[in-house]
Amino acid sequence: MRSMGDARRTFILLSVALYVCSAISRKSTTIIAHRGSPCNFPEETLEGYQHAMSNGADYIEMDVVSTKDGALLLRHNLTLDDSTTIAEHPEFADRRWTRTLPDGRTQSGFFAVNYTLAELKTIYAKQAIAGRSQASDHGYRLRTLPEVLALAARSRSRGKPVGVYIEDKDPAFHESAGLPLEKKLVEALVSAGYKEDAGVAVILQSFEEQSLRKLSGLLEAEGMAGRAGLVWLLDCSANITDAQLDGFAAYGTGIGPEKSLVAPLVSAAECNRPAGAALCTAVASGQACTGRLASGASAARNGSASGAPLPAQRSVGLVQRAHQRGLLVHAYTFRNEERFMAVDFAGDPLAELTHYQQLGVDGVFVDCPSTAKEWLLATGQLSAGPSSWAGTIVSGPGPRASAAISAFSILVTLTVVALACGISACIKRRRRHRARYDLFPTDLFNTRDLNWYPPSDYRTAVVGNKGVADHEEDELPTSTAIMMTAIDSSPRAAEQQHKGPAGPPVNGS
Repeated sequence: MRSMGDARRTFILLSVALYVCSAISRKSTTIIAHRGSPCNFPEETLEGYQHAMSNGADYIEMDVVSTKDGALLLRHNLTLDDSTTIAEHPEFADRRWTRTLPDGRTQSGFFAVNYTLAELKTIYAKQAIAGRSQASDHGYRLRTLPEVLALAARSRSRGKPVGVYIEDKDPAFHESAGLPLEKKLVEALVSAGYKEDAGVAVILQSFEEQSLRKLSGLLEAEGMAGRAGLVWLLDCSANITDAQLDGFAAYGTGIGPEKSLVAPLVSAAECNRPAGAALCTAVASGQACTGRLASGASAARNGSASGAPLPAQRSVGLVQRAHQRGLLVHAYTFRNEERFMAVDFAGDPLAELTHYQQLGVDGVFVDCPSTAKEWLLATGQLSAGPSSWAGTIVSGPGPRASAAISAFSILVTLTVVALACGISACIKRRRRHRARYDLFPTDLFNTRDLNWYPPSDYRTAVVGNKGVADHEEDELPTSTAIMMTAIDSSPRAAEQQHKGPAGPPVNGS
């Protein structure tokens, strides 16, 4: 029975150890606050970034464009029409451009490169997505990269520093305009102290791989090789090959695919998309959803609404292919509004996030960090309690965090298992020690009225103090003889010695 008890206790201890270790090694999905918190504030404002940080985002994401005087302004587009109040300023109207970009696209609007930073500081940020609250459109100024880098650096005092995730916007255009971004971006990181301070994670991202190669070289020249992760963004029309992934994996950290590259879509009539519109184009006016999730078979059979190949056919197994090369996968963009989701999710952003997690993505770009936090709590990826040093290790940002987490998990597993085995061995030794003093066969007499004495005092206690010192030891009463013999032997041996060897039954006279 005792051995069964030991086994049970050991099993319980090992079960607890495995549970603790599995909890430690379970890495939560990386949350990237896309342009801050556009659900609640105009995009790329200090207030939006502060809101994202308060909701536990691992990274705050920002887009960099250049002003006329070379300042690094945070805006998502080359033009300012959709996200600022510049159209309300007649003094700027004569500088509205139409330009053909290096990739062949034609774009019209108020290009940031036509205005100085001082001029742009006179306008306000506004909500860029229709249907969201416009109440704060004149409440927040435009911000620069150094301002947000300083904000992120101060987050170290919270115990969990927030990482910065920076995109150089249309670098080829800026190069053609004589305002290259890459060198200024690296200089801004150095000026903000990110070269010496490795406590805040940095990821640089771009849709143009040539720009990422340039950034890699500039970082190395600055003595910052490996200091920043590099992520290659892929739009929904990308057709990335294994050879391209191999080449990028030699110096890059991960890829950032548009989410339909991870979970392909087929058209759905209920989404009310314009006839012939590609499934991955911008959301159309009045659109109810983006399409319907397609299995591999239905994708190959149905094709897209525009007749173009579906993402599943262009980038088969993209997540697995990236992981095989050690690349992370951070998918974009997850928003709360149903018109930005596949109809399958019925407008539930938590269900959408769970689906992509199950497909293996490592991180997600989200417009609503508070929703992402709710999802992490609901799926057990985040503790509702106060943060701890272990939680910081597990959930802290960083492109190389996975290896550190694995090593930490293995160390804790070995430590806890060794501790459990040690405790079990101690229990067994203690019980063997106690068994030496379990002297009295309970079926012979009642021991409840006897006092216990250590073996060194037993002879004196039983013989000397009880008035039987003049007796020979073999003349002692039966119970005393058994007890005296048992001082140096087990109870069964003592009893057998007193009874004599077993033999055939003898008939009485």
